Amino acid sequence: MPKEPLSNGPSFDGQDLVTGSDGLPIREVGAWSKDKHHFLSRYIDAFTTAMAGKWAGLGYVDLFSGPGMCKVRDTAEEIEGSPLLALGSPRPFDLFAFADVSTDALSAIQRRFEAKGGPSSPLVYAGDCNERIVDVTRDLPTGHLYLAFIDPTGLDVHFETIRALTSHRKVDLIISFMDRLDLIRNIDIYHDRASPKLDLFLGASSNWRQRYADLPNRSPENITRMTLDAYREQLGAIGYKHFGQPKRITGRAGAAETPFYLLLFASKHPLGAKLWNETSKKDRGGQRSLF
Repeated sequence: MPKEPLSNGPSFDGQDLVTGSDGLPIREVGAWSKDKHHFLSRYIDAFTTAMAGKWAGLGYVDLFSGPGMCKVRDTAEEIEGSPLLALGSPRPFDLFAFADVSTDALSAIQRRFEAKGGPSSPLVYAGDCNERIVDVTRDLPTGHLYLAFIDPTGLDVHFETIRALTSHRKVDLIISFMDRLDLIRNIDIYHDRASPKLDLFLGASSNWRQRYADLPNRSPENITRMTLDAYREQLGAIGYKHFGQPKRITGRAGAAETPFYLLLFASKHPLGAKLWNETSKKDRGGQRSLF
């Protein structure tokens, strides 16, 4: 894709994009993103170190990439986003693929990769990743081993997108499972078919409505567990038999520390889950974290 020009002035084509200290757009995020990035970067380091030289190549795929840099909301702190965390891995990836609805974000990634001397120009796909997945998969060699980070702000990735990405490829998955920020808030809307979002997220054969009807206690914890079980079964049907321990990401809602979402890990090989569990034992503060 040709490089898109950055927007003039402070207005970008992404609602949460502002101007960073390097003059390029950055994404505003909550402070809890630092915890998410901690787990992601530790797995990237272990993945690239353990798998280097064992495949035709290593690839990194990010379907909700953002611009590569983030600004922690309400502070002046700028932190690397997932694309630059992947670029900084100790053993470099051979291929990078990024999708985002914002052309400004993708252009910023390209500029930042150039500035940091990335090993290759990243593949970029402007638009909804669920619509562009055919183009993404067309460009991904089947002989590579991939790590895919899928980090939407809601239940916005379709299960058929996951199926297409992982068909005939070895792909470790790290997925932001937006239970408290989307699922729990909107479960009645999804159940009443006012929105197809949960049907698309879980897949047509998930039977989640019957599972929901059978819940004796519709507490947030039980709804999360029910949906997570359904999602894992769907992943199992396309070859994912090995799941790491989910990591709970929390943040401040007023004065209280509140659960926001889960980081899910899935692999087609037991080594992937082993690496995830080993690298995610401790949280960013060095404490052992539990789901």
